[in-house]
Amino acid sequence: MKKIFLALGLLSSTLSFAQSEKTINKQIVGKKFSISNQVFESHDVEGTDKANIEGQIGDYIIFDKNGKVYTYFDNKVDTMQYKLLGQDSLTFGDTPFIVTIKADDTVVLYQNEEEPNGDYNRVWYNLSYSDDNKVSLK
Repeated sequence: MKKIFLALGLLSSTLSFAQSEKTINKQIVGKKFSISNQVFESHDVEGTDKANIEGQIGDYIIFDKNGKVYTYFDNKVDTMQYKLLGQDSLTFGDTPFIVTIKADDTVVLYQNEEEPNGDYNRVWYNLSYSDDNKVSLK
């Protein structure tokens, strides 16, 4: 069974938004989010594995106004450039994440990579707006 662990797979991915660029700028850019959890599901001919990794106090993702995304998750720090692409996407890699901003102001990032043979890897990140929207990196 092939297993791909994405400690923060979105760091090498494209985010595709169901909202307009105006909404992205208002609700994502310049904001700090707490990472509630990551759910990973992998499927191949041997079966399906699913894992849930709970976020810890202090885990975050920040889409800074300067075009950088900062993350701290699973005791790993990372920084990358990101770029808005049209009305419905943000990129810092090559695999899309669908972003849903829920009525309760939680945010879900969802990625689904499928292969022609039916194998797939799916990942969900459940985020919430941080009480501290200052950029304070670990």
